[in-house]
Amino acid sequence: MSERRTEGLPERQGPAQPQGPAQPQGPAQRQGRPRQGLLQRSGLLQRSGLLHEVAKFGAVGIVGYALDTLLANFFHFGLGWGPIVSKTLSTAIAAVVTYVGNRHWSFKHRAGDGGTREYVTFGVLTVIGLLITLAFVGIGHYVIRLQGALAFNLFANVLGTGAATVFRFWAYRRYVFNATAPASGRPALQVPVAFREAA
Repeated sequence: MSERRTEGLPERQGPAQPQGPAQPQGPAQRQGRPRQGLLQRSGLLQRSGLLHEVAKFGAVGIVGYALDTLLANFFHFGLGWGPIVSKTLSTAIAAVVTYVGNRHWSFKHRAGDGGTREYVTFGVLTVIGLLITLAFVGIGHYVIRLQGALAFNLFANVLGTGAATVFRFWAYRRYVFNATAPASGRPALQVPVAFREAA
């Protein structure tokens, strides 16, 4: 009988056991959030710096592009020179102007000591960019045989210069102005090695 009476009744629980002290967090747990926050801030700063470089490079490029376009049209249509010669001379003159602007403004914080290596590297990359532009000029003028003013400016100053500008920004930033000395003498932000490995 006693067994039947106890069926369906909730079992009696003993007194609640006291919980022990909270386990202290390890170094990795304590540093997880600060580490993640520092890496995020570092990524934002890097993206912000890239945007500033793109904006300054674009401003210098507008000046160089205007000079290049005016000279190319003057040499080709004003003086009657061939499209290859005209574009080569106009690009060479504009390259000098853009080099000064990029070195002393766009990539001022990256500029090195202006030694022979920097000048030679800049010259080689400028020639490569010029060949990219002249490839478009040659295709338009000699292959497709579009020889009017509109065609010349389309292939030389829009397609050719546009493709060469993308190449020059990447190449100048990577191979010419690749020093990391900060402007205004302030130390550059560096992420600790342990944080970079954890990322």
